[in-house]
Amino acid sequence: MAAILCPRCHKIVSAEAETCPHCGQRKPGLWGATATMRKLGLQLNFPHLITVFCGVLYLLALALDPSAIFQTQGLMQIL
Repeated sequence: MAAILCPRCHKIVSAEAETCPHCGQRKPGLWGATATMRKLGLQLNFPHLITVFCGVLYLLALALDPSAIFQTQGLMQIL
């Protein structure tokens, strides 16, 4: 049985717990997905996930308007 930190009170609870016994947070183990992810060897690395998401959005923006790649604009032109 895996133990995790509750996202609300930051105390140790079981990953399979329905509610946190300390603060009452429902499904503190990411609605049961943490145990499954741990069995598959996956870890939820939030900063890495955000970085990849922003990179994909940037590449998508470049793909939608490729002529903007070589256009230089100052930051104040946005205003």
